[in-house]
Amino acid sequence: MKNVCFFLDKPRVTVGPFNPLSVSIDGNAEMTCNVVSNPPARSIRWMKNGQLLTNTNNHTIIRVKPDDSGKYDCIADNGIGGTPGKESLELAVLHGPKVNVVPEREAVTNDVLNVKCNIASNPKPHTVIWQKEDDPYFKQVGTVLVLNQIRAEDSGNYMCIATTNLKPSGALEGVEKSDNATVKIRVKHKPGETEIFPMNPIAVAGKPFTLTCQSKPPGYPEPEYKWWREGQEQQELGRRINYTFIAVHVSQEGRYFCEPFNALGKG
Repeated sequence: MKNVCFFLDKPRVTVGPFNPLSVSIDGNAEMTCNVVSNPPARSIRWMKNGQLLTNTNNHTIIRVKPDDSGKYDCIADNGIGGTPGKESLELAVLHGPKVNVVPEREAVTNDVLNVKCNIASNPKPHTVIWQKEDDPYFKQVGTVLVLNQIRAEDSGNYMCIATTNLKPSGALEGVEKSDNATVKIRVKHKPGETEIFPMNPIAVAGKPFTLTCQSKPPGYPEPEYKWWREGQEQQELGRRINYTFIAVHVSQEGRYFCEPFNALGKG
């Protein structure tokens, strides 16, 4: 007569199909739990942070969100031994970058200005660059925009662009996702060299005519303008960038002057 031996063992648990498991946002996360035990497991359960999710071998999360990322435990118990079998699966929800910067910053000439580009992304972006509107030659790499000894010419709109490669588990190729945000930089400065246009003004009697006062750089905060006629310096003609004659008269011939000014100085 032959003796038959039965070996009792607590459950051995494996999880998959990948561990860690990477799933793109709004995709479905399908987790599997394989159990080998003798006797067979009496209970199999998936848990996260101590909370029961399901009592089956497989657990699926429909349209995953970033908050679904984390550790998931498959626990199997067959009543053998004091500790059930357990294995953890790490779920990573992949999502493209969401970029945020302050909408506006002010600085004074010769200051050092730093602007942080805040990025939420999984995985982290593989490229972060800064570009300046209307300046194809400006480019900085990194999350912080740095402008040293800032000048009036540095005023403008700066865009932070972040790019992330998303490659879910099992995918042969990744997909690039990008996002951007813009900060307006205003540099406080007095008005620069000033000219009046047109350069050689010739008006027609009885017709309206406009003189325009322009400075480079223009000045910030936005300047006021003082207009006067030669020999009549005490008589201001206006405080705007344009001075308009409603109907020009020959008596108004002469030399006209414009002086732009703000709290930082005059043009």
